[in-house]
Amino acid sequence: MSNRPIASIMIIVKDDPGVAETLALTVPQAQSVGAQLIVVDASAPSTLAHIRQEYPDVVWEYFKQHGKHITIPEQRNRALELATGKYLIFLDSSCQPVEGWLTAILENLEAGEDIVCGPVHDTNAKNLVRYIPGRAEKGYVDDCTTVSVGLTRAVIAKITGFDTNLAYGEDVDFFWRAKDAGFAICSDPRVAVSHDWGPTDEQFRRAFRYGRSRAIIHKKHIKRRWRQLLLKEPHVWIYPLYIVGLPIAIVWPWYLLFLAVPLLKNRSFTLIIHHLVFGWGVLVGVFTPLGSKQDH
Repeated sequence: MSNRPIASIMIIVKDDPGVAETLALTVPQAQSVGAQLIVVDASAPSTLAHIRQEYPDVVWEYFKQHGKHITIPEQRNRALELATGKYLIFLDSSCQPVEGWLTAILENLEAGEDIVCGPVHDTNAKNLVRYIPGRAEKGYVDDCTTVSVGLTRAVIAKITGFDTNLAYGEDVDFFWRAKDAGFAICSDPRVAVSHDWGPTDEQFRRAFRYGRSRAIIHKKHIKRRWRQLLLKEPHVWIYPLYIVGLPIAIVWPWYLLFLAVPLLKNRSFTLIIHHLVFGWGVLVGVFTPLGSKQDH
């Protein structure tokens, strides 16, 4: 009889004490089905040591950064190397999976789904945007992230890991490649987690990083994704175009009033600044050479 775990749940972390709550909610679900839990930690060994000591059964590996600031795709690839489970599940640090989250993922994968994701609910009323809106009913989607996702080993066998040239957006890139390879991405509302995206200043920093990464991965996938960019993601190009056109305001100040439309719609000046920061990140990403190693 095989002792192979039914699944490996992989969490990557760096300096985030929120992993304690994630583990508190995930460990009981993992134990109930005999799943393996892995944490790949890019923090200094002392930073989260008190949390590690509370969970001696968790496979906890310290990840050597070699002087780099960004390690996310490398951490994910290392987690895959450590995983021994039949199925592979990624869960972000600071996420709070609902009761039955793991069971729902496994039911879908056992039923033949390739990739299974679900909604990410906000735990902070000050969250500026919904990064990963959910579906009210089960269905299929064009992309997903590693915030909360399960997949079969067939996907990993076909898709050669996470692109280590990407500082952010490597998960969207991975699942775009999986979709292009013929794998279906199932969204199930039962596979839900809650997540706090942090204080406003951190959300601004994230907006820039996400904008930059979105531009880079769209360049990488432009042949297959240009229609999606134009029709389904207008925010990726509208705000950068607005920023590029700002010199027009020198001779025609009314140009600035174009922001009145999203301002009236969203009723939040802070949200508009967030979108502009995202747009600035997109512009930086447009001029970032493909294949160059990103650090920030």
